[in-house]
Amino acid sequence: MSTANPWVSRLSNLLDRQTLKKSMELTPIPIDSPWEMELSDLCKEFEVKCDNSFYPTEQSIDIALRIIGEAASHAKRTYPGPNEFIRLVYEPVENDESAVITKFHCPIVLTGLAGLGKSSLLLAIRRSIPEVSVKVANNHPNFKLSSAKYFEVGDRAVLNKVLVDVFKVKKTRTNFIQLVKESIYTKSIPLLLVDEFQFSATSSDANTMSSKLLLGLGLLNIPYVCSLNFSLFHKLLKRPQEERDRALANVIVMIPEDPKSKCWQLTIGKLLEIIPTMFRLDINNDSERLFQMTAGRNRALVKLLMEGVRVAAKSKSLVTMSTLEKVYLSKEYATLRQDTELIYQQAILGKPMRGRSDLYCPAEYVDESNRQKNEAIEYRNQQAAQVELLSTLSVLERQNLVSFQKDTSLNLSADMDAPKKKKEKKALTKSLEESTRDFLSQL
Repeated sequence: MSTANPWVSRLSNLLDRQTLKKSMELTPIPIDSPWEMELSDLCKEFEVKCDNSFYPTEQSIDIALRIIGEAASHAKRTYPGPNEFIRLVYEPVENDESAVITKFHCPIVLTGLAGLGKSSLLLAIRRSIPEVSVKVANNHPNFKLSSAKYFEVGDRAVLNKVLVDVFKVKKTRTNFIQLVKESIYTKSIPLLLVDEFQFSATSSDANTMSSKLLLGLGLLNIPYVCSLNFSLFHKLLKRPQEERDRALANVIVMIPEDPKSKCWQLTIGKLLEIIPTMFRLDINNDSERLFQMTAGRNRALVKLLMEGVRVAAKSKSLVTMSTLEKVYLSKEYATLRQDTELIYQQAILGKPMRGRSDLYCPAEYVDESNRQKNEAIEYRNQQAAQVELLSTLSVLERQNLVSFQKDTSLNLSADMDAPKKKKEKKALTKSLEESTRDFLSQL
């Protein structure tokens, strides 16, 4: 591993797993006094801090290692040393067929469910690559080696518009692409991280425009990662073979974490640490249920917890699993709940629902489809068992169950009747246990 070449060493140093993990991790400052904040301020502050929190899971580290490894390999070929760098900075290369900055580069396509954490991963990769000041020659100012370039495509579906807006290069008729490549080379940008790519696909000819943009970025001859949701990924699979061979030659599928894994538990724990005084959850016991309620999507998890904070703050209580169960059934979480249910249904059926391909990854691109199907079947069986159990309860027992669920949220302003309620709860619990035992004995 070379340490003399700074273009290479700043990337190759990150190929150590622990070094990369440390550089990617992001821990926000906790909220100390949530009870003293206005409700809207508290919820917004929690949401912002969640967005600025990142725990590198084993999967995210694997993906980052693969991407940074390609950037390091490219740097070895493109930046052999200071002398060659200075020559290519100051000498025109548009007619030099041997120049290393004139070749095409295939994209790295990062795809997965919306809200799974692809954008957070790209930002973590950018954060991990340091900017370095390098002396390349005597009597010459130092050059700054830039970090990875992150940008969102948004509604800019045309390559030239993207390049003008992102790289601030004046558009010309003849050598516009060459000017952008020279700008990238001079700034020593090692990697492009392209996000929100699906928003370029909003017109009737969106498939063609998205494919052209995806391949057009390859003309810059720099490793680049394009984050795509499944909806656009399915559309690209329908493009002509010659386009697919280039656009989808290097696909990385990001999948939800294993609900039983330590990584999923630590991801939850990272968010709970933002307001440690408000949450009363047992991660070891509750993590699988939280996975079922979110399908392992980080965005859904943040929304679930944030609405839990809102409910608990209103009643001056703590956020418990009972609180989150109510949030899961609320109108505020309705859209995410419906998507969660559809994800499980599609996993069992092995095909996407009509019009919802955005929630389904083609089976040939997923190595762990059986695991996801088994998780979906387990979730469905648990729901069926719960419905069947409830059907065995009498009207009085159901009313008591509703009352019991209301009381399970830990209230900070408990009154003098707390001991009495505790006895009633104990008696009710016994009644529910007897009903459960009777139901199980009939199976």
